[in-house]
Amino acid sequence: MRYIIQVFASAFKIGRIENNGDHCILYPAGDAPIEFVYVSDTWVMNNNAKVGGYYVYYDNGDSEYVTEDEFNMRATLVDED
Repeated sequence: MRYIIQVFASAFKIGRIENNGDHCILYPAGDAPIEFVYVSDTWVMNNNAKVGGYYVYYDNGDSEYVTEDEFNMRATLVDED
């Protein structure tokens, strides 16, 4: 069986990743309603996160890294908060 499951999420394009010892800081590119997000070094390594991709955070508290191409295929803007 195949399904398409849509969920609400917020996201920003990653403009810079800074390693700060115990964690990493993701800074958004351009105008975003958020200044930065702290994630673990493990999160960056496990997701192979890179500048230019997207940090996606879901209403249930989960987050993931998505490449720009994948984000453009999966995401539909519904609100510009």
